[in-house]
Amino acid sequence: MEIGVVTNGGREEIMRPLLEGNNGYHSQNENDLARRVWIESKKLWHIAGSGIFSRISGFSITIITIAFAGNLGNLELASISIAILGILMLMTGKLNNVKIAVSALAVCMKINSWEMMIPLAFFAATGVRVANELGAGNGKAAKFSSIVSATTSMIIGLCICTMITIFHEKLSFLLTSSDVVIQAVDKLTFLLGITILLNSIQPILSGVAVGSGWQASVAYINIGCYYVIGLPLGVTLGWVFHLGVGGIWSGMIGGTAVQTLILIIMTMRCGWDLQAEKASSRMRMLATPSSKA
Repeated sequence: MEIGVVTNGGREEIMRPLLEGNNGYHSQNENDLARRVWIESKKLWHIAGSGIFSRISGFSITIITIAFAGNLGNLELASISIAILGILMLMTGKLNNVKIAVSALAVCMKINSWEMMIPLAFFAATGVRVANELGAGNGKAAKFSSIVSATTSMIIGLCICTMITIFHEKLSFLLTSSDVVIQAVDKLTFLLGITILLNSIQPILSGVAVGSGWQASVAYINIGCYYVIGLPLGVTLGWVFHLGVGGIWSGMIGGTAVQTLILIIMTMRCGWDLQAEKASSRMRMLATPSSKA
């Protein structure tokens, strides 16, 4: 990979991409797929690893505190869930047996929030890697980085979904001792698994968009999918068809699924070489003032 040299006040400065490591492997080992995946995975985990550890550690403190404080009942679970459930909780509050519905949903959201720490770390790592490679003028490397990151996160999501399917009857014992709530959580396990699977893909695609400079487009997509598709669909399933909390959650999942599909199409249709050229042009424009100083 080419390394730029910029003159700054009579002094030559070498411009090289962040986390350069073995960036030349893309051209030197084009056919060595296993080696390319290994090197790219190391770069991703170098960024995402510390983020995963810090996020999960911080969130786990809350869960451990709840565990040592004792299993919570229906009303307590409802009260601690208000801040993280937002609109979904407000919609659920209109259903029958609201305390059980809110408590069961709170347990599921706690588990989902804990797992979400992993995709969020990969979101940041993917944005850094894609922006790094595009800024270096290597569109193929940016595309390869996004594929490796999405695949890694999806594998982790599948593993967690499998664990949830196997231990679905024991998921809520840490957070509640209510048999009614435990049974309600067990009925929502399937939706929890789908949510975790979608959440293992969607943040990584958002990271690709951020690294490529598509933040404005993604913002409109998020608003449209959640508030134009997800909410109306959830209201229809939950209230009109009387499917309860499962119907409302299914509607929100539908919005997330549409969002994920749109981001997949955007990523697949992306002209990576063109994006790399644009990013390189911006880098040269940023470097021009310093060269004249």
